[in-house]
Amino acid sequence: DDWVGVPIFDSVAKRTFAFLKPELEHYRALRIAPPTTHFVRRLNSVWMEAQMAQLEDKTCAQCQKQILVSRNIRYPNRRILCKACYLKHLEASN
Repeated sequence: DDWVGVPIFDSVAKRTFAFLKPELEHYRALRIAPPTTHFVRRLNSVWMEAQMAQLEDKTCAQCQKQILVSRNIRYPNRRILCKACYLKHLEASN
């Protein structure tokens, strides 16, 4: 309860934020530490990792087959595998 309403500075976002009592009770009930980043920064992070509704043509890294995949802002140069090659990769790596 000592943290309720106390401003916390997020140096990356350069913004302050504070916790409400129900938020701290929620974190305490889940037995997890409260976040140290501003909520807008956390939302941006989630948005950056989400698959976008924009599709683009890519080439499978193993068989060179052309496939249509969702665009991802955070990982634009990720290794893309077609379904067959992905399943083979899972089998090989257990």
